[in-house]
Amino acid sequence: MSKRSAERPMWYDQGAVQRAEEPQHASNMRQKLATSLRYVVAAGIIVGLVLLCGNSGRTWQTLRSVEAGWACYGVLAMCTAIFLGGLRWLLLLRALGYRLRLWQLVQLWLAGFFFDNFLPSTVGGDIARGYELTRRRVPLTAVAASLLVGRLFGLISLGVWSGLVLLVSLTIRGSTTLSVPNVLGACVAAGGTALLVWATHLGGSRRDAHYDTGAKVSWLTRIVAAVHDLAQTLRAYRGQTITLSAVFGLSMLMWTVDAWVLFSCIRGAGIGMAYRDVIGLNTTLNWAAAVPVSIGGIGVQECTLTMLLRELGVATSVGLAVGLTYRAVRWSVALLGGLSLALSAMQTAQHTVPSQETS
Repeated sequence: MSKRSAERPMWYDQGAVQRAEEPQHASNMRQKLATSLRYVVAAGIIVGLVLLCGNSGRTWQTLRSVEAGWACYGVLAMCTAIFLGGLRWLLLLRALGYRLRLWQLVQLWLAGFFFDNFLPSTVGGDIARGYELTRRRVPLTAVAASLLVGRLFGLISLGVWSGLVLLVSLTIRGSTTLSVPNVLGACVAAGGTALLVWATHLGGSRRDAHYDTGAKVSWLTRIVAAVHDLAQTLRAYRGQTITLSAVFGLSMLMWTVDAWVLFSCIRGAGIGMAYRDVIGLNTTLNWAAAVPVSIGGIGVQECTLTMLLRELGVATSVGLAVGLTYRAVRWSVALLGGLSLALSAMQTAQHTVPSQETS
């Protein structure tokens, strides 16, 4: 008998432990398989686009001829959108009574952008931002409420832009492929507004006494209690008209700057296109990127952008070059977020004092 086995209590059941670990192991295997499939989907879409264009030489030539100045404009616009995201988050947290520094939230927003681009989820960045913020002693309910309201305002403002594009752009309005997603986006904005009003005005009854006493409760009861706490926190935004108006304005400005990233990539490839038409492309592109079928929208965004540009008369090979340029701009900023996250982790490790064993 080994020393490890001898130290186990008499009631220890190795078979029961193994049976308990089997479902978790199967769940981890399914998650890894799903992630691998998303990588395969992303790679397959890119390879399919290259084969579809049939002129990879022209794609490479377009990539090489992209003006560096326009690419730099795109990177600068992406960084500006990150800054605006941090500023919007600052307003939402201050409305709940939590005062943090702007540069801290901008750093967290930048780090979250890294996860948005390299994780198989459209909310991976929010999870990373929320986790880091809870480490700064902000309650989980406040973090979740601020991120949820920010997401809703982002959804609403994107839908508002979809409606505005249909009003001002004859090019978008004249194409079924481009107009239908924007019409649906405008409808989503209406639904998002109704959801936001309902969430911030949702009442809450008192929590059941058996939960507050610390008694053992089921997982369903804990979920209900968590939703109750979140609803109570969301009610704090009621009456914050000035703050919510500023948040909405920042959300609209964020999508305006985000469209400039795409505009820079298109103009850098030598394609003359009006900015109002690019906004219409950008709204459709972001609705497509919300579909979680690949890692960070890789392949999905490139395919969508190539097809949309072809609808406007741009060759498939050139459209693919624009999509790859757009991806490169986003990745360059995302890698800055990864570098910022790594440096922050190194500083935390350096300031951590190792515990000393006492005899």
